[in-house]
This record gives sequence, structure tokens and C-alpha cells, in this order.
Amino acid sequence: MTVNNGLILALFILIATLLALGYGFSVKAQRLPFTAEIGFSQKQWQFLQWWVKLALVAGVLLPICLLAPNWRQPSSLVF
Repeated sequence: MTVNNGLILALFILIATLLALGYGFSVKAQRLPFTAEIGFSQKQWQFLQWWVKLALVAGVLLPICLLAPNWRQPSSLVF
């Protein structure tokens, strides 16, 4: 039996994401005994907002933009 590493990785990411979303919604709906609020100051919230935007650009949009012109080349799909 061969192991499909890509499938295992995709399933792991999917399950981890679903667990995180389920946890977040459960806390927000007050079904779990945790609070959804963290005592960040206004400066800390601004930093987190910019950090998330930077992470989205650097981690998602930039690789997609770099991949788009070379979509048909197999070496770029490995990236």
C-alpha cells in the first residue's frame, strides 16, 4: 500500500482548520467555558491587523502572483 503524502497533508490541514473554526464558533456561542475577549490595547489591535494583512499578502497573494505567469510549467507548480 502506498501512502499519498499530498492527500494526508490536505486532510490534516482541513481537519485542523475545521477544529479551529469549531472551537472559535463554540467559544463565541458560549458553549465552551472560555471567554472570547483578550485584553489587547488599541495599539496592539492595530499591530495585529497590519500583521494579518502582511501575512496574507506574503503568504497567499504573493505566491499566487508569482505562480500565475508560469502556470503551465511543472517546476513552478512544485513551488
